[in-house]
Amino acid sequence: MTTLAAPTGNEIQDELAASYTRGTDTTITLDDGASFVNSTPLGHVVRITDGVKWCLVIYDNKTDADTLEMSAVDDYALAINLGGGAAVDEEFAIGSTVELVCAADEIAQLFTDVAARTEKATLTTKGDIYAASAASTPERLGVGADGYSLTALSGETTGLKYAPLEHKNILINGDFAIGQRQTNFTAASVPANSDDTYLLDRWKLLSDGNDIVDVYRDLGNSGDGYGCWRSIVATQDKKWGLLQIVEAKNAARFIGQTVSLSFKAKLFTGDTNTLLRAAVLAWDSTADAVTSDVVDAWGDEGTNPTLVANWTAENTPAALTAMTDAYQTYKIEGISIDTASATNIAVFIWSDDKTNAASDAVYITDVQLELGSVATPFEVLSHGTKLSECQRYYEKSYDETVPPGTVTSTGMIDLRWPATYTAITMTSAFVFFKKTKRVNPTVVLYNPDTGTISKFSDNGDDISATGITTGVALFNFYVTTFTATAGEYYRWHFTADAEL
Repeated sequence: MTTLAAPTGNEIQDELAASYTRGTDTTITLDDGASFVNSTPLGHVVRITDGVKWCLVIYDNKTDADTLEMSAVDDYALAINLGGGAAVDEEFAIGSTVELVCAADEIAQLFTDVAARTEKATLTTKGDIYAASAASTPERLGVGADGYSLTALSGETTGLKYAPLEHKNILINGDFAIGQRQTNFTAASVPANSDDTYLLDRWKLLSDGNDIVDVYRDLGNSGDGYGCWRSIVATQDKKWGLLQIVEAKNAARFIGQTVSLSFKAKLFTGDTNTLLRAAVLAWDSTADAVTSDVVDAWGDEGTNPTLVANWTAENTPAALTAMTDAYQTYKIEGISIDTASATNIAVFIWSDDKTNAASDAVYITDVQLELGSVATPFEVLSHGTKLSECQRYYEKSYDETVPPGTVTSTGMIDLRWPATYTAITMTSAFVFFKKTKRVNPTVVLYNPDTGTISKFSDNGDDISATGITTGVALFNFYVTTFTATAGEYYRWHFTADAEL
């Protein structure tokens, strides 16, 4: 006897008590007289076999509590294997095995379940998924853009939304909002607008000579972010560009992948400097030991610069749509970073125009390099996050907007000896950085009272440190040439540079 867990009461003897002849009305009697519950509208699926032949039938009728009736009207053969015998009048002798394949209400439940399911045709696009808008109410959620992740958001119909990945943009300060060194760079500034020089944080100016363009952080012409890079021609008919090199630890997840570059650019109304090109570069030598001036020869207008050894352009740079006086978004998508043994990557955007006029201005902002074959909207980060990221590479004691060398006490490190203090020879002072540096940085001191570089203040006088020792988290300098006396003060500003 086989007892079924569901439905309750469905039992069937596992051997025939009488013969069954295929194709005729025949009674099968259960030895114990057990009855089947009403199976309408769907029948029990039963398999009968004697070890040689078998028949799979669907049963949905009974004459009384003691018999099963297989009739041409109410029962249907689903499949047969008569072992080569005749198709008619085959009998299954007493002792043949009877198996319940599927009970009636299990079949009914199956059809109910199928009816309750959502058609697969609901999903219309690669990457679509089901999400519930309410209990037992599935909805289609269309696939998000490349680089987007699924985020819980209760205000959405399904409670889910695709949103940009945090820090999808591997570039730092892509909107040029951070300018710790300075925000206006000319031939007279410190640093000056010279070739191969870091200006706005993480961005290096490359140019065909020095004083080719003046560079400014412009907050009045921002894109989606906070600022922009504004270049104004200082020397006519020369190429120039801006470069960011990504350190090896960050570049590793992009190497061997497909990436997309995007940025916005425009020119000043009436200007003629309209031609831009851009490339993603790969460095295939020692990690972080890069040649920062990537250009060996700039070449003529319409010709891509020749790169120095170990740098390779991962895309073939071509002329971009001519700039106008309104921002356009430029996209270079589906770039494969496939240079063998690459360790670092970089983004290089340059002016290909050699017929520019003095004071022609170009605005560039919202520079983004991300994984994927499609460029997505620019990732806007908080100002504090951007500043913190920049300080891994460059930090100063001055307020963010104050250039190093400015005479100011704000932010300085100040040591004072009390009036009762015994005079001693000052040996060293330790200063902890706000942000752990990429490598041991180059530290430069400034006298807050005079602005003099490489000096600290002894009651306003310029004093040189005997030596400076740096680590990624702090530096100390020591002095052995003077004696600290009661009532005096010693103070200094500093910059710490750990750029590539």
